[in-house]
Amino acid sequence: MISLKNKKYILIFSLFFFLFVFNKAEAATLYIKPSQTEVSVGNIVNIQISVDTSGKVINNAESVIQFPKDLLEIISLDKTSSIFSLWVEDPSFSNNIGQATFNGGVPNPGFQGGNGKIISITFRAKKVGVASIIFSNSTVRENDGLGTDILSGNIGSEVTIVSGLKTVQTTEISDFVITSSSHPNQNLWYNKNDVDLSWVLPKSATAVKTLLGAYKDSAPTVYYDSPITSKSIKNVEDGTWYFHANYLASGVWSKVQHYKLQIDTVSPTDFRVESQKDDAGKITLNMKAGDSLSGVDHFTVVANSDQPIIVKSDVNGEASVEVPFSRAGEHSVTVTAFDKAGNKTDTKINITTDFVTELKIDSYPAKIRVNESIEVSGTAPYPYRSLRVSLKNSDNVIEVYKIKSDSYSKFYFNSQPVSSEGEYVLWVDMLKENGEVSFSSEKVKIFAEKPLLLQIGSYTIGLMKVLIPATILLIIFLLIVLYGWYKFFSLYRKVRKESTEAEKITTKSFEILRKDISNHIAKLKRAGSNRKLTEEEVGFLEQFEEELEDAENIIDKEIKDITR
Repeated sequence: MISLKNKKYILIFSLFFFLFVFNKAEAATLYIKPSQTEVSVGNIVNIQISVDTSGKVINNAESVIQFPKDLLEIISLDKTSSIFSLWVEDPSFSNNIGQATFNGGVPNPGFQGGNGKIISITFRAKKVGVASIIFSNSTVRENDGLGTDILSGNIGSEVTIVSGLKTVQTTEISDFVITSSSHPNQNLWYNKNDVDLSWVLPKSATAVKTLLGAYKDSAPTVYYDSPITSKSIKNVEDGTWYFHANYLASGVWSKVQHYKLQIDTVSPTDFRVESQKDDAGKITLNMKAGDSLSGVDHFTVVANSDQPIIVKSDVNGEASVEVPFSRAGEHSVTVTAFDKAGNKTDTKINITTDFVTELKIDSYPAKIRVNESIEVSGTAPYPYRSLRVSLKNSDNVIEVYKIKSDSYSKFYFNSQPVSSEGEYVLWVDMLKENGEVSFSSEKVKIFAEKPLLLQIGSYTIGLMKVLIPATILLIIFLLIVLYGWYKFFSLYRKVRKESTEAEKITTKSFEILRKDISNHIAKLKRAGSNRKLTEEEVGFLEQFEEELEDAENIIDKEIKDITR
């Protein structure tokens, strides 16, 4: 027979198995392709960071990509063909510490697929060795309104770096690749007009030709009889330019390689900002700027030295945003317009408001049970902001959690399971970059009760403490009643029997007595034929006969009363 304790363990294990298997049936994977490749020292290798959602729909992913800085260095990072159009943090890299980072998202309805390109990275091999490119601190969030992390695994890449170029058994001269340390992405605009370009040549190269021009398919014309591998060009004018190069080897010119350069050093112009107040007192800023080259990319709004609100510009250089304020009164607001090359123009305006934005907790459980989590959702003043959730238990011990608001300024929090019963107090703070609190929510109280099983057990034990004695007393009472009825009916049957017998005996005795008396009366009457009876004698006979009949009736009635 399975004990109650073993049944509890079986139930818990079954529930854990159900949740684990079915929650992990579909999960996302971050991977790098190619997973393995080989490159010689000095040459470049391109990798692509992608995501496989395994049937889920996602709206955000972030990660740190680590690589050995002594073996590899990043020369460019490209996000132009990414599935993400919104970037919490633009992809960036540092060769000093050997890592690249990204944090991007996509608006509704999200992304679903097995080959979702996030970014591509171009590495240069520095020395012989085996370089492992791996993920760390990665998250893939499901588009479920909760930002659930559904990442189940990462697949990195391994780059084998060999010494020297491989021998090419062909009469054709292999192509080469032009890169730029100053303008690493051909699809982006830069606000630097000093250009640094480089490339790698085979040992057989004997000459090089280059050209910087306005047409993308031009042939290089500037001849170098010594094969140069880099070119620096100063003070390039704003606009779109193309650098062309090829080399001579074994008497044959290689295929011309082209590299696109986009330069914009002029800040946005015609910058206008207008504030608008609705009936509730909320302030909306309408912004517009112009940029003839790269175009306006986004605006930032900073109120009272708080963290900036970043708003993407539309194709016309316009954007609108609601500005939250933590207090009523006059506020200094700095608005900045950025073009796609990073140039900026800013302006300051003063705004007076009596509407105060709140950091609100929209939903929370008033009661939970021990070993359950506290689930809270709310609205923050800004999207993509750092929030601190504080949870204080009945012993005044405070646990701190860090979360972020999503692109809709919503936030969701799910605590660790609470371990003890009692009252918990929860509140949320929004932090500035320096760690100061800019907004705080109201404090909500949540009561943790005993688990249902323990409650039922305690209730049952308390109930049994009352029921068992009451049941025993009831049984004793019923036994006493039954015994009393038994004794009563025994006595009743005995009395009834004795009274019946007494009635029979009395009846029989009176019959005998009546018969004897009747004989004596008959004798007296016969004697009266010889002599006349006196009046006393006649009266006595009549009276005696009546009294005898009365006595018989009285005795018979008393016997019947006893029987009833």
